[in-house]
Amino acid sequence: MEPKEQGYWQPNQPGVEPAQVVAPADEPVQPGPQGMTPQQPVEPAEPVEAEVDEAPLLPGVTWEASEFVHREKDTIWFVIVGVAGVVLALLALFLLKSITFAVLIVVMVVALIFLAIRPPRLIHYQLSSQGIQINEAHYDFQNFRAFGVVQEDAMYYITLLPVKRFSPAIDLYFPQEHGEQIVDMIGAHVPMQTVKPDAIDRMTRYLRF
Repeated sequence: MEPKEQGYWQPNQPGVEPAQVVAPADEPVQPGPQGMTPQQPVEPAEPVEAEVDEAPLLPGVTWEASEFVHREKDTIWFVIVGVAGVVLALLALFLLKSITFAVLIVVMVVALIFLAIRPPRLIHYQLSSQGIQINEAHYDFQNFRAFGVVQEDAMYYITLLPVKRFSPAIDLYFPQEHGEQIVDMIGAHVPMQTVKPDAIDRMTRYLRF
């Protein structure tokens, strides 16, 4: 069957214009090659750097504190220390037959009495991200393997444990109002652990030294 018989196509009739083909609205009409400005290339957007929230740096802390906890000694304390020193010196002299050891005991007792009489010094501390300054001495955080907070009577101090095996620990006495900030600053560089007094510390506390 021919297309004109099926009704799909009819010849142009006079006075009737042929239907114009209109492009669908969702399909953009491409501009012609003549008389039209070509489309400008779209420049890629500049990459946006992600903002990283950096942890704020804690300010440095400066304070002054006593060198150690000073305990008042009565007369009985000095008498006991003196008598104990004399007895040990006599034992070393007559029992061990060692004059050198006897003299050493006397020197130790005199030094102990002198340290008991001497008042504690006032130490200047400065803590920053570069380390710890104690009077004129400076210590880097990398010199310590751990630290702990210890309470002695009504005072608190921080014990810094050195990396070197036979190096002495360093004690930092601090006021309670700055304790949280000081512990946070040291904890940012040195791991914290529980520190218990050793035998020497227990003996000095027993002697009220």
